[in-house]
Amino acid sequence: MKALPDNDLEQCLSGQTISSSDRLRMAPKYPDIVVRLSEVDGNPFLILGMCRSAARVATIFPREIEAFFSKATQDDYAHLIKITMRWFSCE
Repeated sequence: MKALPDNDLEQCLSGQTISSSDRLRMAPKYPDIVVRLSEVDGNPFLILGMCRSAARVATIFPREIEAFFSKATQDDYAHLIKITMRWFSCE
């Protein structure tokens, strides 16, 4: 999955400008943890495994990892990607 540069993201939002508080809300919960979504071909189990491994390496509490899994697996694949991008830096 390719991340959009900021100016492309702004264009996607119909010309709306993004305030600094909105940018902070859009920042992932764990910005230092990088998950390479570009390396997976739509396999949700692989994405979940990569997220779990990355979170463990970063010494995130197991309870927090389970909270991610609970939220990420509530719906379909698009929901999984959205939650992953809210929690981790994705490439």
